[in-house]
Amino acid sequence: MSLLPRSTPVLVLLAAALLLGASGGAVAGAMITGAQIKDNTVTTADSRTATWPPRTWRRPRASLKGQTGKQPAIAALEFVENKSPVVGAGESGFATALCPVGKRPISVTADWLGSNLPTGTRLASVGRQGFGYGFNTTASDDTLRVQVLCAAVS
Repeated sequence: MSLLPRSTPVLVLLAAALLLGASGGAVAGAMITGAQIKDNTVTTADSRTATWPPRTWRRPRASLKGQTGKQPAIAALEFVENKSPVVGAGESGFATALCPVGKRPISVTADWLGSNLPTGTRLASVGRQGFGYGFNTTASDDTLRVQVLCAAVS
């Protein structure tokens, strides 16, 4: 019978690999520090990025520039909140909130008041509504709340 278990060589190799891996950064960090480099002495020729193809160093094309001119203005932000009727255990819930006339939804969020179950949200593609929905997987009744951020967008 052997005094050392069969896994001992594997453990020795793992310990050696761990020590070598942990000391690599310390050795490199001790070789050169930022205080040892004079200002304006390191150039792109010294950098690993100097080996990149030249196309990566070009300036962006003018054709990629975004639209110019007047940008849409967002003003008069307002939160609108609504709650669903009580949603029973094991049932799905749905709530909607409507922005005031002249405003449209720009963001929507939904949550359960009595739990942290996941919910889904959706903004109406046309109109002034934001929707929240979810499935109550708890053993008790819960209420779904939806909050819509409305804004006057010109």
